[in-house]
Amino acid sequence: MILYKMGDYDCIVNSVIIGVVLSYLVPRILLQFADPSEIKAPQNLEGMSMKHKLMHLMAHNAQMPMISAIIVSSIVAASLYIGYTINPMKYIK
Repeated sequence: MILYKMGDYDCIVNSVIIGVVLSYLVPRILLQFADPSEIKAPQNLEGMSMKHKLMHLMAHNAQMPMISAIIVSSIVAASLYIGYTINPMKYIK
């Protein structure tokens, strides 16, 4: 049996794909548990519960899936690329 050894760039691309899929699915799943008041939150979220803030964020992400996907993919790709380049574990050991 031959096992495929994933390279650094394969790992980055795979992580970006999974991150984009999760950023699309998670808000849709969590919004099923939201109250209508949590979806339509006021401008000032101060004093709101953490669940209220999370559901408002999920509603915002569900309304703008492309921008959310771009943000998630950029952060995931940059994190992995910089992690592979710097290799911070060699400084910790």
